[in-house]
Amino acid sequence: MARPQSLSDRDMVAGLTSAFRRAGYEGTSLAELAAATGLAKAALYHRFPAGKAAMAEAVESAVGADFGDKVLAPLVGPGTPSERIRAMTRGLMMFYADGRHACLVEVFSIEATPEPVRRRLRAGVRKWIATLASVLMEAGLEATEAKRRAEDAVIRTQGALVVSRALGERRHFIDTVRSLPEHLLSPPATTS
Repeated sequence: MARPQSLSDRDMVAGLTSAFRRAGYEGTSLAELAAATGLAKAALYHRFPAGKAAMAEAVESAVGADFGDKVLAPLVGPGTPSERIRAMTRGLMMFYADGRHACLVEVFSIEATPEPVRRRLRAGVRKWIATLASVLMEAGLEATEAKRRAEDAVIRTQGALVVSRALGERRHFIDTVRSLPEHLLSPPATTS
């Protein structure tokens, strides 16, 4: 009898990611993680001797790298600030599958998630804000306003993702992300 084909690390982490996105860290059972990967519980523990916490760390690491490639890399790549911000929004659409994917920041920020995972998520959000603020300063905004707009863009994106998923209407996420370049790059309000 032929030996069953082994599961690649990439496919295994994709299955784990899908399970965690559905129910978060605490709400996902080992049986659900095993089913999502197609592995027996024993095989899953063989690959992750530290258990569910190690699985969450592997997911956070893979998702963080994907976010870096799709969203952060365009911000530090070539082009004008406007071009780089538009590339970031295209990356957001790909990363969140036009609003179909739940955000791991949302589901992994709950206290039951291991602290190392939550700490890396916080660092990732801070890096996104800082990188975007840097591009906005390059576009001519002063540092305080650039940071405020970058934080607002992250809040808008994450909020729109949650609302879209709650309502089952991706248009809220899509419309919000599409409007980010105009919102971010609009001239600062003048005070009289």
